[in-house]
Amino acid sequence: MEIKEGTLKLNNGENLSVPEAEQIAQSLTESKIPAEDKKTFLKSLHKCGESRTEIEGFSNVFQEASLNPELEDIASDSIDVCGTGGDHSGSYNISTTVAMILASAEVPVIKHGNRSITSKCGSAQFLEALGLKINLDLEIHKKAMEKLNFTFLFAPSFHPAFKEIMPVRQELASEGQSTIFNILGPLINPAKPAHQLLGVYSRKLLTEMASSLHNKGLKAGFTANCQTSKEEPDIDEVSCAGINHIVGFGRLSKESCQFEAAKFKLSNCKVEDLRGGEIAENLTLLDKIKNNTVQKGLKETIFLNAGIAFYIVNKTNSIQEGIQLASDTVLSGQLNRWIETAKNFYQEI
Repeated sequence: MEIKEGTLKLNNGENLSVPEAEQIAQSLTESKIPAEDKKTFLKSLHKCGESRTEIEGFSNVFQEASLNPELEDIASDSIDVCGTGGDHSGSYNISTTVAMILASAEVPVIKHGNRSITSKCGSAQFLEALGLKINLDLEIHKKAMEKLNFTFLFAPSFHPAFKEIMPVRQELASEGQSTIFNILGPLINPAKPAHQLLGVYSRKLLTEMASSLHNKGLKAGFTANCQTSKEEPDIDEVSCAGINHIVGFGRLSKESCQFEAAKFKLSNCKVEDLRGGEIAENLTLLDKIKNNTVQKGLKETIFLNAGIAFYIVNKTNSIQEGIQLASDTVLSGQLNRWIETAKNFYQEI
């Protein structure tokens, strides 16, 4: 399907099929297609609302076009924990901290991410400030998984197909225009870990993104969103600050539900309790988490997310057990020891 034909179909209120979305996604990577045609299509797609088939088609193309990190031997046991971003909540680096808790409890984590545009301290900036390198040779990724149960796949290093579309994305972003690329990152981890906890900034996209991951053949996971209040935007992760909506896929496809913190014997908190700041402030918060001096709302939100992730990978038999394991991992000093080991590892390579 030609890109103009796809735009016309969208403007007529019709969704693209998976093959049609794949064809157009491929054309977006080609220099011969005029930038204006690309812009018009992406605007129309967002206006209509990205459907499951369109999300699936785009993610198929860009994941297959990514460079292979050669982690197939560990991918089937691994998990990615990340969010779409774009909720403008200014929250602390919850998913990155959760990833470190999982890794310190011997769960393999292959985290895929980039430098943040919408927050002051994204996952890449946070890890770098902590002393963990993010731009690595393939052999180092393998060694990191062996030594740390963790590696970070820095998106620009693995997705050359984005080069051609980047100027169009930047132009649309300068106009305040969101596109399908704002939600694509968590769906195109080049290592293809078999489990995922994916935070989504919009409840409207939870089912579509879960369906896409289910159809990709992932073993298990949830897409997640927290509805806080009419005054505050939804949060792109589970939290103790509102009503959580999770949609399961793979083994957990029948476990979609809504819940609040009390369901897991945790306390409700305010959105303000989850906020972070500049890199230095977030590193200070991490120290407080390790030392159990951080305020309760943030601590329990981190334990809740980690507990769900432990359940996804079958490390525990329930989310409640996972929350306890997360708490034990942090309070016993296991997380702190892992961080020191990680710092030493990256200093030596």
